[in-house]
Amino acid sequence: MNKPVTITTPGGEELVLVPRTEYEALIARAGDDDAEDEGLSRLAEAEHAVMATDGTRGIPAGIAMEIAGGANALRVIREWVGLTQADLAERAETDQGTISNLEAGRRGTSAAVWRRIGKALDAPLDLLMPG
Repeated sequence: MNKPVTITTPGGEELVLVPRTEYEALIARAGDDDAEDEGLSRLAEAEHAVMATDGTRGIPAGIAMEIAGGANALRVIREWVGLTQADLAERAETDQGTISNLEAGRRGTSAAVWRRIGKALDAPLDLLMPG
């Protein structure tokens, strides 16, 4: 696409001039649902950047940035997946107090519990576990 030229009318309205072929292409795409869907799919793919190569769930970029900013990964991913602490505890065959303590950084747990938590969230352990 060529760089558009802008002009301002005496009344202050800004107009954009584009070549007719580019204008017609824009008009044709404006009603093209397939082209719009393709554009949205590209945006979604960019947003869902995969953080792991081990077959676990891809983590959206916004979630990854929150974790990189210092948020507790376990809490952020649990909330993103849509589970309560009690739901996660049940799926990971542990208790809600353990999940609460892990999210608050008050204490650790065994490798076996971490593996069950990772499986329940479909998330990589190296992302979930602190340090």
